[in-house]
Amino acid sequence: MRPIRLAAGAAVALCLLLLAGCSGSGSSASSTTSSSVAATTTISSDPCRAGYQAAAARLNSVARNFAVAAQNGQMNDQFAGFAANYREAMTTFNTTVSALPCSGTVKEDIAQLVAAQTRLEPLVAQFAAGQRPPVAEFNAATSAVADAVKRLNAALGIG
Repeated sequence: MRPIRLAAGAAVALCLLLLAGCSGSGSSASSTTSSSVAATTTISSDPCRAGYQAAAARLNSVARNFAVAAQNGQMNDQFAGFAANYREAMTTFNTTVSALPCSGTVKEDIAQLVAAQTRLEPLVAQFAAGQRPPVAEFNAATSAVADAVKRLNAALGIG
C-alpha cells in the first residue's frame, strides 16, 4: 500500500468542512483538525445559523475520521470507507443547508459553499474507490471549500 501524499494546502483544507469555526490556518491535517474541532458549540436561535451549525456538527464528526485516516497515510479499505462516508455526509450537508431559511446574501454564500463541495465530492469519491485524485486538483478544490467556509462563517458571525 502506498502512502497518501497530499500537499500542506490539501491538509489545511481537510478542515474544509469542519465548518463552523474552521480557521484554515494550519499547516498539517493534525493542526488543522485540532483547531477546527474546537468549533463553536453554542447553537444560535437564528434558524439559518442554528441549522448551519447543526448540519456542520454532523459533517464535522465524519470529516474528522477522514482527516485522521488521511494523516495515517495509507490507502486501505478503512480509508476508502471513511472517504465514502465523508462524501455522503457532504451531500447530506449540501441538501440540508440549501434548504435553510437564510437571507439573500447568506443564501448566496451557502450556494458558493455547496458549489465548492460539489466540485470536491468526485475527488473524495476517488479515494472511496481506492484511487488517488490528482493532488493539484484536490488541493484546489479543498482550498475553494475552505475559502467558501470562511466567507459563510463571516456572514453568519461565526468566528
